[in-house]
Amino acid sequence: MKTQKILTISVLALISIFASCNPPLDITTLKIISLHDAVISDDIEKLKSDISEGAWLDLKNESGWTALHYATVKNSEKMIKLLIKNGADINIGDEKRGQTPLHFAAMTGKKEAVELLLANGANRHKKDINNKTALQLASNKTIIELLQK
Repeated sequence: MKTQKILTISVLALISIFASCNPPLDITTLKIISLHDAVISDDIEKLKSDISEGAWLDLKNESGWTALHYATVKNSEKMIKLLIKNGADINIGDEKRGQTPLHFAAMTGKKEAVELLLANGANRHKKDINNKTALQLASNKTIIELLQK
C-alpha cells in the first residue's frame, strides 16, 4: 500500500511537471529532441537506435531545422550518410528561410558536406525564400567551384 501511494504521488508530480511545460511535451516533441540531440552530440549509436525505432527523419525542431541540417553544419559525414541512407529529405528547407542542408553547407564552408550532398542528389538550383541558391550564399572559393560544376 505504501509503495502504491508513493508511486501515485510520483506520477502526479510528473504530470504536474509536464503540464507546466510550454509547449507541452508530447511523443513527437520527445522524438525530435532525441533525434536532434543524437546528431548534435555526434552519437551515431543513438541516431541508429532512433532510426530503428521509426523516428521520422524530417521532423523539424522549434528552429525549423531537421537532423540533416544539424549534421550538415557539424560536417559529420557519418551522420549525413546515415540520414540520407535512411530516407531523410536532402532538399528540405528550414522553416525560417527555406534553406536546405546544401544552403547551410555552402554558407558555413563545409566542403565535405557540400560534396556529399551533391553526390546524393541535392538540388543545387533550389532557392530559399530570398530567391538565393546555395551558390549565391557560398562562403568561399572552394565551395563556389563545387557548386558551379
